[in-house]
Amino acid sequence: MSKTVKDLVTNDLRRQLTGVHDLLLINVVGLDAIKTSKLRKELRTKNIKLEVVKNSLPAGREGTPLAPAFQGVEGSLAMVWGARTSSRSPRRSRGSPG
Repeated sequence: MSKTVKDLVTNDLRRQLTGVHDLLLINVVGLDAIKTSKLRKELRTKNIKLEVVKNSLPAGREGTPLAPAFQGVEGSLAMVWGARTSSRSPRRSRGSPG
């Protein structure tokens, strides 16, 4: 990914995450297109956003309330956010996709 494209993606993610205090990082590796589409559709009906990002993208990480969720993670992840939760701290899921 070129620096220009990386900057565009990072800025868009920062914009989307403005005001977000809680998110869930999930591993969607291994889900085929049909399962991924079904997951996205189900989440959309609950007003939950899912965005797959490379861990090397800095959006939401340094200097934000979301930074603890990214500690020690590697590779591509999906960030999930949008529904109301009862907790105010970022969480991380390391379970394998189903």
